[in-house]
Amino acid sequence: MLLNLMTAAIVTMLVGGDLIAQQNQPLGTIEIMVMDTYGKSLKGSQISIVRVDEMAPATRFTLSGPGVVRAPYGEYLTTGTASLHQDFHRKVTLKEDHLLVFVAFAFRDPGTSSVVYTDLHGEVVGSKNLRQGVVVRAVGVWSAFSKEASVSENGGFVLREMPYGEYLLLALRGSELVASERFTRTVREERATIHLRPETRE
Repeated sequence: MLLNLMTAAIVTMLVGGDLIAQQNQPLGTIEIMVMDTYGKSLKGSQISIVRVDEMAPATRFTLSGPGVVRAPYGEYLTTGTASLHQDFHRKVTLKEDHLLVFVAFAFRDPGTSSVVYTDLHGEVVGSKNLRQGVVVRAVGVWSAFSKEASVSENGGFVLREMPYGEYLLLALRGSELVASERFTRTVREERATIHLRPETRE
C-alpha cells in the first residue's frame, strides 16, 4: 500500500490527456492556434502532441482544434490533420512557462499530390423539369475548395479529380439554391446523390 502511494506521488496522470507530469519537473503551457492557408481560423482539425525526448516517459495530448495543455518541459512532435488539407508536422521545445504553436494547414492540391484522385460521380434526383438548368457545386466544409459540374438530362453529374474529404453539395439554378446535401468522400464513398425538394418549381 505504501509503495503504491509513493508511486502515485512520483507520477501524476489525469485521464483525458490534460496533464501528465513527473515530480520535480517544471510544467509549461502549450497553446495551439489552428489556421488555414489564408490565415483564417480552421475548424474540423485533429491535433496530436507527443513527447519525443529520449528516456522521457510517454506523454500524449489530443485536441479537436485549438486548445491549451499543461505539459512537462521537453521536446514534442506536433501533428495535425484536417479535411482537404496537407498533414502538419512540427517539432517544438517547451522550455518556458508558455509556448504558442501556430498549426498552419496548407491546402491539398491534387495536381501536385502523389495520390491520384478519381472522379466523383453522382445523380440529381427529381423530375426532368426540376433538373433543367441545374448545376452541382461541391464546396469543402473545412476549406476554400470548390468545384462545379453540369447536370445531364438523365440527372447525372461528374466532378473531376475530387480529393477525399467533407463537402457540401449544392444544386443551383442560376443564383437559386434548390437543394443541398452534405457528403463525405472516402475510398468507399464514390457516388453522391442530391434530392431536389418536391416543392421546388420552375
